[in-house]
Amino acid sequence: MLPRFGPLFVVACLALACQSSDRKRVESAEPVESVERGLRVATTLAPEDLGMDKWVFSDAPPVGEVMVVHWECVVDSPDGRERSVHEFISHTRGAPYEVSIVHVPGRPSAADPNPLWQLKGCGASTGMRGHLRRSRSGRDDLDLEFDVGDGVTCTFRYRLRREPVEAVRARYPTLREISDEAPWGYSGFLESEDEPQK
Repeated sequence: MLPRFGPLFVVACLALACQSSDRKRVESAEPVESVERGLRVATTLAPEDLGMDKWVFSDAPPVGEVMVVHWECVVDSPDGRERSVHEFISHTRGAPYEVSIVHVPGRPSAADPNPLWQLKGCGASTGMRGHLRRSRSGRDDLDLEFDVGDGVTCTFRYRLRREPVEAVRARYPTLREISDEAPWGYSGFLESEDEPQK
């Protein structure tokens, strides 16, 4: 009797296996998100949308300390080197703060193959002809090197750090008159020097 029902039993088991495997596959399938087709107006623009570069230093120094972005501009030419050193100081009383550096490249054309670029941030704006040759960034630093042409390069170096309020007041006596009861910002100029070509 058993041999007669054997083939029927095997067919029934195969049918159940196929049904259960189909059910499993359907249940485990991820739902597909629908994408609305058409045009929409963008509410924000990213720097790359405009062909620009943007870097942001951020910190929230505690009460008694300040956020300092120390930066220098070095121009190297066949005639020598010019160097200027600046600082952007922010006293936030513990609140988060951001300082942006924005590079706006020039658009070369047949009429102007060496267009003007701009660099804005830290309370300053600079513009020269040429192009950004290279950039290097770390957690607390940024280096931007520009080729200005005729063997001249212009390099900007930015460094983020924290300092006690009294340390920056020692460098900038005018800060002694500012109260620490409210947030404030200050753009300082440290030095400028020219080094002849050796």
